[in-house]
Amino acid sequence: MQAQYPSKEALLQLLQESGYKMALSASGCASSLISWFTMYPGSSRLTIETYVPCTTIALEEFANIKTSISSPKAISVAMAKTSFLAAQNLYLKELDYTLPKEFKGFYGVGIIKDETNGAVLSVFSEKIVSTTAVTIVGGETESERDILLSEFFTFLIGKYCSVVTQATLEEFLESKPGRFRVSEPETISHPTALDLILDCNFSNVFLSFDGRMFLNLSMEGFSVLAGSFDPLHDAHRDLARITAVKNGIPSHKVVFEICIHTPGKPTLDWDVVQTRVAQFREENKNVLLTDKPLFWQKNDFFTDCHFAVGTDTFRRVVDVKFYDHNYDKMLFAFGHFAARNNRLLVFPRVDPSTGVLERLADFPLPAVLSDRVGEVADYRRDISSTELRALKQKLS
Repeated sequence: MQAQYPSKEALLQLLQESGYKMALSASGCASSLISWFTMYPGSSRLTIETYVPCTTIALEEFANIKTSISSPKAISVAMAKTSFLAAQNLYLKELDYTLPKEFKGFYGVGIIKDETNGAVLSVFSEKIVSTTAVTIVGGETESERDILLSEFFTFLIGKYCSVVTQATLEEFLESKPGRFRVSEPETISHPTALDLILDCNFSNVFLSFDGRMFLNLSMEGFSVLAGSFDPLHDAHRDLARITAVKNGIPSHKVVFEICIHTPGKPTLDWDVVQTRVAQFREENKNVLLTDKPLFWQKNDFFTDCHFAVGTDTFRRVVDVKFYDHNYDKMLFAFGHFAARNNRLLVFPRVDPSTGVLERLADFPLPAVLSDRVGEVADYRRDISSTELRALKQKLS
C-alpha cells in the first residue's frame, strides 16, 4: 500500500500551524521555489521573511561567502545560516524577547539551483545543519521542473518540522518514480554551545531561563552583568537586579554574560562552562556565552542596554591599555557604545590591594561617556568570588 502524505496545500497549512518560524532564501533563479510559501493566507504564521539575492555581489553580501571558490552546498548552507539568524532576531525583537507557549523553534532555509536541472537545499537551526541535493529527471519546461522541486522541498521541510510523520522520503520518491535523483541528506548536529562559538564562528550563544538557545542574538533593552561567576554570589544578583529595577527592565531581559576567553588565561573547557551555567539554570536566569573578553568588543550585539559594573571592572573599561594603548581607539569604542544608546551603571567596590572603597569619581571619565555612565553610590556589599573560592578550598 502506497504511503499517504499531504498535498502541498495541506502541508503548507500544517507547517503554518506547526509552531515553527522560518526565513527562506533563494538565489535569483530559484526564487519560485520559495514564493510558494508566501502565496496563501496565513503565510506569516510560518514565514517571517524571504530573501532573493539576484546578483553575485548581492548573494555574497547576504551569505557572507565568496561564491567563486565555494560549492553550491557551501553557498546553500551559508544562505540558510543567514536566514536562520534573521528569523530568530526579527521574531524575538518583534515579541520583545518573549515567546508563546506553542513556539517550537526557528529554521533558516537556503536554496540554490545548480546546472543539472536540480537544486541544493540547506536547513539550519540552533541544533542542526542539513543539506540535500536533488536533480529533476525529465520535465520539458523550467516551470514543470520548478513545480516538482517545490513539491519535494515542501515535503522535506515538513519532515524537519515534524508535520509529516506517516511517509518517509523514500516513499515520497517512490510516488513519483524516476523523476528525482536525490543525494543522501547530510545532517550535522551542533555539538555544544561552546563549539558553536569556537568552531562555528558565532560571537554569542544565549541560553534562556526557559531552556532555549539562541545564536548571535541581537540584544535590545537588556540589563547585562558580565563576570566569571566562579561562583555566582549575592553581590552579582544585587547588581543585576538593581540595574534592571532602576531602568524598568523586566526580569526576562536580565542576562549574565560569561566570556570563554580571558586575556592571559586558557579558554574555558565545556565542563567548566556547564558548571557555571548550571548555577543560573537552578535559578531560572539567562546566560550569555561570548568570545569577546574586552568591553569594546561587545558593542556589535548590544543596543539600548544597561551594563552593571563594579569599579574594579570600570577601571579596565577606561584604561587605554585594553585598547592597544591607543587613546583614539578607546574614544572610538566609547563613541560606538554611545551611538548604540548603551549605558553603564557603576557600583562602588573595595580595591583589594589597598582596602580603599573606590567610587566613580575616582576615575577619569571621557566626555563621550559623560551622559552614558551613572552610579549607585549608596550600594556596598564586600563579597568576591575570589574570597569564596579561597574559603571553599580552606573548608575542604
